[in-house]
Amino acid sequence: MYDGRRKDKDPWERLTPLGLQWGNDPQLDQQAYESGERVRESWVNPAANDLLEVLHSSRPMWGWNGRLNGPADNFISACASCHSTAVRSRALPLLTQETVIRTKRGTYVPAGCKDGVTRGCDAAAMEFFRNIPAGKPYRAGQISADYSLQLMMGWMNYQQWLRDNKQEGWGERTWRGLTGRQDIYVTRLARMGASPTHVDE
Repeated sequence: MYDGRRKDKDPWERLTPLGLQWGNDPQLDQQAYESGERVRESWVNPAANDLLEVLHSSRPMWGWNGRLNGPADNFISACASCHSTAVRSRALPLLTQETVIRTKRGTYVPAGCKDGVTRGCDAAAMEFFRNIPAGKPYRAGQISADYSLQLMMGWMNYQQWLRDNKQEGWGERTWRGLTGRQDIYVTRLARMGASPTHVDE
């Protein structure tokens, strides 16, 4: 993270490492956090925490309940929890701002805990903080993008391109002529065999 207070001549020397994360702390639910438990699978650089205070940021923490997350990322998530959702799927799991609420005392809790923090009130939110091993999908039956949100978006964009560029060939025309239906198609690219990465849905 860039620290504009530093006077180093080389701009690269003005960068401050934000931290490290090697897990999602799945045991750190809201009840555990409010009982005093803290993250074990993240390290946030104290200098980065100081900078957060100096900036008078409206965000209460880097990531959810002290987990690591970047300055441009949503504080209700964390680096590893967000990237572990990277899969080939049209139905993406999302941890949205509506998932949490701000209490009267100014703290944030999962929406399920609005009537008080009890064991399991944040089960929906904690779904995002499971430790998912490399190469394993977020949900059974999905194809893992191995933490790569870029690969996930590439898959989505490619599938959209296929839908936008579908071409009717002689097989499709014949099928439509015989049946009056147009419910099968293949893309020109797939017919040419130019897409070794294509996987039918």
